Amino acid sequence: MLPEGTLMKQMKSNGLLFVMCLLLSVIFFPDFSLAGKDQWTANGPPGGDVRAMVVHPKSPAVIYAGTGAGIFTSSNSGADWNSVNNGLTNINVNALAIDPVNPAILYAGTSTGVFRSVDEGANWTAMTAGLANASVSALAVNPSSTSIVYAGTSNGIYKSLNNGGSWAPVNNGLTSTYVKTLAISRFNVNIVYAGANGGVFISGNAGAIWTAANNGLTNTDVNALLIDPASPTIVYAGSAGGVFKSTDSGGNWVAVNNGLANTNINVLAMDPVNPAILYAGSEGGLFKSTAAGDSWLAIGTDFSGTAIKALGIDPNNPTFLYAGVGQIGVYKSTNGGDDWEPAYNGITNTFISALAIDPKTTGTIYAASTSGAVSKSLNQGGTWSAAGATFTHSRLNTLAVDPVTPTIVYAGSESGEVFKSSDGGATWSSVASGLTNKYVEVLAIDPKTPAILYAGTHANGVFKSSDAGRTWLEANAGLNRPTVTALVIDPGTPSTLYIGTSGSGVYKSSDSGSNWISVGSGSLTNKNVTALTIDPKTPASLYLGTFGGVFKSTDSGNTWSAVNNGLTSTMLTAIALNPDTPAIIYAGTENGGVFKSRDSGSSWTALNNGLTNLSVNILAVDPGAPSNIYAGTDGGGVFHYQDSQGSDADEEEESCFINSVKEMSPMKRIFYHFSFIALGISFLAVLLVDLYLEGVNQKIRHRANQKSYFLKGNSSQSGRTK
Repeated sequence: MLPEGTLMKQMKSNGLLFVMCLLLSVIFFPDFSLAGKDQWTANGPPGGDVRAMVVHPKSPAVIYAGTGAGIFTSSNSGADWNSVNNGLTNINVNALAIDPVNPAILYAGTSTGVFRSVDEGANWTAMTAGLANASVSALAVNPSSTSIVYAGTSNGIYKSLNNGGSWAPVNNGLTSTYVKTLAISRFNVNIVYAGANGGVFISGNAGAIWTAANNGLTNTDVNALLIDPASPTIVYAGSAGGVFKSTDSGGNWVAVNNGLANTNINVLAMDPVNPAILYAGSEGGLFKSTAAGDSWLAIGTDFSGTAIKALGIDPNNPTFLYAGVGQIGVYKSTNGGDDWEPAYNGITNTFISALAIDPKTTGTIYAASTSGAVSKSLNQGGTWSAAGATFTHSRLNTLAVDPVTPTIVYAGSESGEVFKSSDGGATWSSVASGLTNKYVEVLAIDPKTPAILYAGTHANGVFKSSDAGRTWLEANAGLNRPTVTALVIDPGTPSTLYIGTSGSGVYKSSDSGSNWISVGSGSLTNKNVTALTIDPKTPASLYLGTFGGVFKSTDSGNTWSAVNNGLTSTMLTAIALNPDTPAIIYAGTENGGVFKSRDSGSSWTALNNGLTNLSVNILAVDPGAPSNIYAGTDGGGVFHYQDSQGSDADEEEESCFINSVKEMSPMKRIFYHFSFIALGISFLAVLLVDLYLEGVNQKIRHRANQKSYFLKGNSSQSGRTK
């Protein structure tokens, strides 16, 4: 038996522990994502370049999307997506195919061959025997004998008879070997069509011999093929010159481009119930035909002008459509293309071109993508929201936050415009007077006089604004209008500026951009500068990145020396310093990930734990929490790293927690605070119940003692009588 009171003590201890655990879990682990210390965490923003898509033929709520960051799957018609890359050692996916008989089997074509999954994408295995490391652009599964698979590659067509276990080339008669699309006739599976950069080729004997079929095909750069399932003699070809139609199995072709505003066709899709309804995804939007291609109408005004690379249709309900839109993500329509909505939550394949951090609010980040979108996070990338509308689908190259009034944000684009937001990214307006058609590479703001901005441009040198971007004037005295790839301002003496150029080294201005002189020209001759930063505490020290590594100057740019010890990848794309401890430097590379130096560049070590995308475009250190580093990647979105050797990480986490609560929706915030109240009540209830039970227990013990005393008294009297 348990000692007296032990049960009550255990109840009390367990109850209190349970409630305290619940309370702490709500306090310290609300629904937001933070990086683990000393490792990178992929944090979005959602979206990206979707290149291939297949819909499950038996469970159409299940969709697969192939991207530059691997394969994502949705089980709820695109509402949410999850990465399924286990075993996929090459995540550069260009093509997908699903076994129509056993849909648990999928094939993925990558830049280095084919992968196969037999468990609905949960695991992948390389199936490259005989493929000669070819880049795969197209896949087709024989609908009658599904063990037979064809792969269109950069080296021609390969065929497998054993579910991809081994491959053999089948190129006899194929005069163009860059094959981009394949189609198999359902009526006669020995008839296979191939679209290549040299036109259409047809095989009537399962790939043994191919014959060119280009009569009437005025553009032979073919990207897509469709066979009418009801009338197999009707075939459509999507090319760089529009859509072509054949009614005699490819013997002759006729252009059917009426209404196609953009004729550079990437993908075609057909309604499985009504073959007269066609969809054509082009480099400039999505089009629909209800007349078997005779006429087309533009659909999808939300993404008009954007490249469409992938299409999917629900086989049971063809009004449900999915489109891979440029580098934005998946859009979904439930009414045959009349209306569309974003459906890419969970897809993280964004190409990040710029990052900027609010200097006064820890964890507030802006990320620009090559699709022209700006996203904003208030909690270190845990969640993201769109910061205004997409900017005319133009690539954004640079972002800058006003250091005094951080609700003011600027974005520079390749279209030659600077956009300005005065409300933290909610709304934007063009402030480009004097910058028209000047490809903006980089922006910088005077830290003491934020109305002064500088813009580095492509092949047009430097421009300056003294009125917060409203007007711009050329500032190229001493420059030959170079392509400016980097621009930094001395934080202590903002009249001192440095620019890095493409092929012309580094220039310095000591009079706020009025005049420029070349510095360090001997050691930097013909160097393409990709990154440039200045030590905020010792402004005479600068670091620049090139495709030959990192260079350092300790005399304001007059002389430079290479500092590459330990840098195993020297194709530099970004450099960032810890503002509190500038001896800590981070370097981003094109294909080698991130490197860190703790001794001002004297030595470097790789910092790639958890960084699944090693192609880094931009780095940023949070000035308010310098242990937090962000990497914008080429197709992997933003990654977050918390450096345990940086500043006080605990204080930074507390600040980010406060921001994460602010980021919650009103209803979620109400529920969040209600949880505190409910748990507090539960805590008090446990105490009250415990006190009540303790009182009951004391009464029981008291009565038991009385009874024991009474029995002892009777026993004693009985003995004496005897």
